[in-house]
Parts: sequence; C-alpha cells; structure tokens
Amino acid sequence: MLNILFTSISFHTFSQTKGQPSQKDLLNKKNKLNDDIKQLNSQLSQTKASKKSQINTIVVINTKIKVREELISTINSELAQINSRIKKNVTEINALKASLDKLKSEYAKMIYFAQRNQDSYTKIMFLFFVERFNQAYMRINTFSNTLHFVKTS
Repeated sequence: MLNILFTSISFHTFSQTKGQPSQKDLLNKKNKLNDDIKQLNSQLSQTKASKKSQINTIVVINTKIKVREELISTINSELAQINSRIKKNVTEINALKASLDKLKSEYAKMIYFAQRNQDSYTKIMFLFFVERFNQAYMRINTFSNTLHFVKTS
C-alpha cells in the first residue's frame, strides 16, 4: 500500500516538472492530494493503535509532510497563473485606455478642423436642400437670429 502511495507521489512530482499545467489539472491535483492526506490520516490513526508499528507511523508522517508540501506547491502554481492573468489584464486595460485617449484627441482635431473649414457654401447648401419653402424660411430666420446674437455678444 505504501509503495502505491510513494509511486503516486513521485508521479505527481514528475508531472509537475514537465510543463505548466492548466488550472483544471491543478484543481484535480489539489483534490487528489487532499484525498491522499485523508487516507494518510486514517493510516496514521490505524498505526497509532499498534505499538509495533512506530516505524510505519514515522513513514506515514513523512509521506504526509511530502504530500502537504506538494499541495502547497500546487497552490503556489495556481496563484502564479492567477497573477499572470491579472498582469495581462492590467496591460490590456492600459493599452485600451491609451487607445481611447488617442481616439478622443483625433476626434477633437477633426471637430476643430471641420468647424474651422466651414464656409459660406455649406450654409447656402443647407438652405437650398429643403423639402418645403416653409422649412427654408425657418432656416433663414435661424441664421439671421444666430448672426444677430453673435454680433450683440
């Protein structure tokens, strides 16, 4: 039974060094390690009943320590992945903010350019493209009121 447990632990250690596992793998590994710890606790309680198996108790305790160290390592790997995703998201947010600022600046320049280059032909075209005579009359009144207001202010 202990040989199977040691083989399982050494397999976990070997698979961890191959590459960075996915979060699902880490979660499965964490659950498996917790199950191993529970099993080791039950073995520990069984060996305490017998005085002859003190060596077995020490072996189980050492194995339990190794499994807990591996659990801590798995949790640290999980934290590293989460921190990596946080850094990536912060970088993306900063890039999007910079892009937004650039677009706002370009939009402001376009509005300024359009306002500056507005000429009298634009105003005349605004008056001529009406559907009814009454609409043209209203637009002329709006222009004259606006000019009067600008001159008085």
